Amino acid sequence: MTTALNTSTAEDDLALTIERLFDAPIDLVYAAWTQKKNLAQWSCPRDMTLMAVEFTGESVAAGAPYRLCMRAADGEDFWLSGTYRDVVPLQRLSYTAA
Repeated sequence: MTTALNTSTAEDDLALTIERLFDAPIDLVYAAWTQKKNLAQWSCPRDMTLMAVEFTGESVAAGAPYRLCMRAADGEDFWLSGTYRDVVPLQRLSYTAA
């Protein structure tokens, strides 16, 4: 896997771009990022469990919001939310996160 980081600052916008190259079939990598059943298997830090994944439909779509809830070993929940910005299946996935 190779990773490239690029940060850019616009007038009221801060962007972090992470590009990665995985030694895996593109459909498997895309499914890992976009299907609820797959997110639970890899998306949390160690000692955390993915408790909820909420987005419209079975996969992602540009303009759609999402929310994830990760639970720490001590029972504390951490919510992450954002909006999918640019979705080009098997090519690009861009989203906000807060």
